[in-house]
Amino acid sequence: MAVTFFLNFFESAPKMKNVVLVGLSVLLAGCGGASVGLPEFAANLTPVTGKVTQGDKPLVGATVTFIPDNGPGQRAYGTTDATGAYDLHTSMSGASFEETKGAVPGQYKVTVSQILMPDGSAIAAETTEADAMAIGATESLPPAYSSFEETILTATVAADQTESIDFSVSQ
Repeated sequence: MAVTFFLNFFESAPKMKNVVLVGLSVLLAGCGGASVGLPEFAANLTPVTGKVTQGDKPLVGATVTFIPDNGPGQRAYGTTDATGAYDLHTSMSGASFEETKGAVPGQYKVTVSQILMPDGSAIAAETTEADAMAIGATESLPPAYSSFEETILTATVAADQTESIDFSVSQ
């Protein structure tokens, strides 16, 4: 029934058919893979990977945060896996996970934080950090790594970054 309506409409208004077809073409062209309305800095994101170790062992389940060293800017975050490896992502509203991959080139203060339950185990995936802290979880790393105000870790992300940015932390 709707198809018949549109066919009759286009036969009675041939110029309108062209307007509708052009409008649909423009609309569909905008529905490609890229998100619309991403912030300007999104085009400058550079992939950043690295590894965090404690002694000679990978630090598992730690949050790595890059905080712009010169004031306002975009923070980038990653979580270490079973090998201590991380990939940074920069939060952006409306962006796909792939579009957030990387950090804006610049100088950063870096924090590495690992929250553990009272028995030394990792926080369960379904538990938020706040909920875990409420039942006794604590930061396992010293403020020299885990505190924004006290961290001794820094990093430079180059526009053509290809090398891993690795960190070694101690207890």
